[in-house]
Amino acid sequence: MKEELIENAVWINVPQRIEAEWKNVEYFYDIFEAVFHEIPVDALYEEFCDYRPLSDGDISGDAWQAAKVIDAIEGGTVVFHHRVDILWWYFGNMKQPGSSVKRFQHLTRIAEAILVIPHSNAEEERLFSIVRKNKTESRSCLSLDGTLSNILAMKLAYPEGMTPCYTFLPSDDRLQSSKKLHLLTTGNTNKGTKVTLRKNT
Repeated sequence: MKEELIENAVWINVPQRIEAEWKNVEYFYDIFEAVFHEIPVDALYEEFCDYRPLSDGDISGDAWQAAKVIDAIEGGTVVFHHRVDILWWYFGNMKQPGSSVKRFQHLTRIAEAILVIPHSNAEEERLFSIVRKNKTESRSCLSLDGTLSNILAMKLAYPEGMTPCYTFLPSDDRLQSSKKLHLLTTGNTNKGTKVTLRKNT
């Protein structure tokens, strides 16, 4: 991820909001101009000026509690951080004093856009790695919309560290049902065909 993008994203970190500058918000407003062109810049600036000097007490205690994540307990001291996505959900629902108008309606929209920017492509790289491990030279005919897709679905649903899928032992009834379904879908509906399956041991 670009260093410039990370530096300008500092303003969504609520506990460090006092360190934020208007240019940080403006940076993302310009990036997403096609999406947020209808947001008045003056209104956005006013919301930022209202957000930056907020004290922790101005933010609901329920918000801080809901966003709190305990990382560790070291020598009796609790080490924790706050999830900014949860805090911004609360900001999005805050009302202006004595009004039903949302207090940070424009600022919240841009913050939410920043929060969904992928911070890493590790998940995609992991998926490609699984594909390379399964579609090898000796198994080059695996179909992407067939067997390979099913293998990927199983490996993603049951990652390493869990019980390997090859240890799963289906019941006799399930094996019979699967075989009958296969015969029906492949067009082999010979009623005289006897289905006999044996589980590997």
